[in-house]
Order: sequence, then structure tokens, then C-alpha cells
Amino acid sequence: LSISAFKLWLEAYHSHLFEGSFVDAQLARALAITVFIQIMNFLWRFLAIWLTDLEVHHTDAAYETSLVIKTFAFQVVNSYYALFYLAFVAGLEIDLFGLRDRAGRPLADHCPPHPRSGAPDC
Repeated sequence: LSISAFKLWLEAYHSHLFEGSFVDAQLARALAITVFIQIMNFLWRFLAIWLTDLEVHHTDAAYETSLVIKTFAFQVVNSYYALFYLAFVAGLEIDLFGLRDRAGRPLADHCPPHPRSGAPDC
């Protein structure tokens, strides 16, 4: 879910960073998403430990189990959400949550055309 928020923020306010060639823009977005996923996993590790410390566990095994469940659940969603999004949502041309860019146009996620064929490239 953090990827969606990051993607919306990036396209709404910093789309000028990706005005180079098509390949450069795709590579920059992929690298930005990869770095953001790793940052969120790193931050979640500390938050998961803090949340687990707040719970009352009678054994070390219960503490570890709770920590593993929190970490696993977050990392699965955080790491694979981008793939799920690309596979099932990106090509739908839907209006994203009613949000608008600086020019007042609705933020719609779309597949950019391939530079050679012109077909959607998702």
C-alpha cells in the first residue's frame, strides 16, 4: 500500500523528474519503487518490534511468533503489491481515488505507449 501512496505523490508532484527518454523514465520509476520498498521494510522492522513490546507475552516463543506474523504480513503486502498492481490494475485506465494533479486533471494510472509500436506498454 505504501507503493500506491508513493506512486501518486511522485506522479502528482514530481513528474517533471521523468521527462527524459521512455527507458530512463521507466528505469527511474523502478529504482525509486525498489528503494521505497526497502525503506518501508526497514522502518517497519522497528515499528513491529515496538508494537510487539507493547503486547503482553508470557513466553519468548509467543513474542517471537507475534513479531514474525507482523513482519511477514507487512513484507508480503509491501513487496508484492507493486507486482499485483501492475498485473491487475495498471492497465484499467481508472480514476485514482478522485485525486487531481496541479493542472486539475484527474490522476489516472495509465500504461504509457511503447515508443516504437504505440501499444500500451504495461
